[in-house]
Amino acid sequence: MLKKIIAGNWKQNGTLKSSISLTKKVLQAVKKEKYTHEIIIIPPSIFLLPVKDLIHKSQIKLGAQNVSAFDDGAYTGEISGSMLKDSGVDYCLVGHSERRHLLNEDESAFSSKVSRLIDNDITVIYCFGETLNDYKNKKTKIIIKRQLKKLFLNNENNLKKHSSKLILAYEPVWAIGTGLVPTPEELVSIFKYIRDTVNNLDKKYASIKLLYGGSVTPDNASSLMDTEHIDGLLIGGASLIAKKFIDICSTIWDKYTMQTALLTIHIILAVILVVLVLVQQGKGADAGAAFGSGASSTVFGARGNATFLNKLTTIVALSFFVTSLSLAYISSNKSQTSKSLINETVKEEIVDDQEKFDKP
Repeated sequence: MLKKIIAGNWKQNGTLKSSISLTKKVLQAVKKEKYTHEIIIIPPSIFLLPVKDLIHKSQIKLGAQNVSAFDDGAYTGEISGSMLKDSGVDYCLVGHSERRHLLNEDESAFSSKVSRLIDNDITVIYCFGETLNDYKNKKTKIIIKRQLKKLFLNNENNLKKHSSKLILAYEPVWAIGTGLVPTPEELVSIFKYIRDTVNNLDKKYASIKLLYGGSVTPDNASSLMDTEHIDGLLIGGASLIAKKFIDICSTIWDKYTMQTALLTIHIILAVILVVLVLVQQGKGADAGAAFGSGASSTVFGARGNATFLNKLTTIVALSFFVTSLSLAYISSNKSQTSKSLINETVKEEIVDDQEKFDKP
C-alpha cells in the first residue's frame, strides 16, 4: 500500500501562539496514533522556525507556502529556496490559485520557483485547476492540460532528473473554501485524465503522486481517498482546526490500516492453503520441512491424520473466502457513485465571489 499524503495549508492565518498550539495538538495525535501517512503542515513563513522546533524529531514534515523565483540577492521581502532549506523545510507550494489569480503570478514565475526548490532538494507541491467559469463552460480538461504542459515543458530537464521531487495537487478554484466538491464521477474522470496526461509525457513521471484539494472535510475525506489515482489530500480551512485535521488523518488511517491488514492475512491464508493442498496430494514434504522438523512430523508428516488435514484445509479455505469477500466489498465501495455534492443553486450564489478568479 503506497504511503498517502495529508498536507495542511494554513494560508495567511493564525498568530504565533495559535500556531504553536495547533502544532502541539497535531503532534500529540500523530505520536499517539502512529500514522503511516506522510503528514505535512504548511504554516505562514514567519512561523516556520518555531513550528520546526516542535516537530523536528517527529514524523511530521514541514512545508512552506511560497518561495522566491530568484536565488539570494537584492529582492526585498522575498524568501529564497536556500533560506527555506536552511530552515528545515521539506515541501513547498507552487502555483496555488490564490497566487495565480489574486497576486497575478504566471507560469514563468512558477517555473523559476520549481527550479529554485529542486536545486535546494525541496519537494514541490504544484497546484493547478480550473475556475468556476472554466468548469461551467466544460473547459476543465483543457485548462488542466495547458497548465501541466507548461509546467513540464518549462522544467523538462530538472523534472526528468528529479521527478520524485514533484507532487501534483489538483484544486478546482471553485471548490476552494466554498464547501463544493466535484462529483465522484467527475473526480474519477479528471484524475484518470491527469494520470494519463502526465504518464504520456514521460514514463518516468508515472510515480508522481496526485493530491486533491478543495473543501476537504472529515466527512468527505474518506470518499475522496477512495477515488482511483488520488494519493493524498491538500487541506485548507479544516487544517486550521486541530480536531478536524486529526479526524481526517484518522479516517484515512483506519481505512487503509484495515485494508492492509486484510490483504496481508489474505496472502498468508493463500500460501497456507496451497501448502495444505500439496501436502494432501503427497507433494508437500519439502514444504512441511520448511516449517521445522517438529511441525513436519506432527502436521505435514502425519499422513494418517487425513481428517485433521481436511478440517484444517476447510477452515483456511473458509477464512480465505471471507477475506476475499471483505476485500471485494472494499474495492466495490471505491467504485460506487454517490450523490453529487455540487448544488447548482449554491454555485450560482457564489458566482459573484468567483468573478475575480475568472480574469484572463
